[in-house]
Amino acid sequence: MNLVTDVFPALALAAEPAAPGVMQRPPRSANSSLLSRDLLFLIGWQAVLLATITLSVYAWALDAYGEGAHARTVTLMAIIGVQLGHMFNCRSRTRSALEGLLRNPFTWSATTIVIGLQLIAIYVGPIARVVNTTRLTTTDWLMAGGAVIAPILFVEATKSIARRRWPASVGALSAV
Repeated sequence: MNLVTDVFPALALAAEPAAPGVMQRPPRSANSSLLSRDLLFLIGWQAVLLATITLSVYAWALDAYGEGAHARTVTLMAIIGVQLGHMFNCRSRTRSALEGLLRNPFTWSATTIVIGLQLIAIYVGPIARVVNTTRLTTTDWLMAGGAVIAPILFVEATKSIARRRWPASVGALSAV
């Protein structure tokens, strides 16, 4: 699942146009670490965020449907959803996920492909039997959609706070 649904967003991010003004910034120090403490912290807290969203959807699905294929299907859609939503966050560490949304058509192509694969996994009978998925209700799809939007909202809030509190360091962070 991860190999199929994560590859297209990752390739789309690789084609993301350069941030405005990136060539005017000084280069990062040759002595600085590629994986700085701040970057590792950022990766860690966002991983916890994505896991929390997914596990919350799973807890809801277990409560609504009990153990089984239906709860697992809802959770699968949530896992894929948080990855898809987080792709938009990863376009920049400092700028809004909403800024320049149309600059990279590959993000929309990746989104379309991933959603198409999700629909195939659920609604194409032979594939659904192999991956053991079930058809979802409108409420289930709303929960999966919430899993797409939730990471964007949380990360947008933290980016906004960081831009207001530390405007000088935000520029430095985006250069790293």
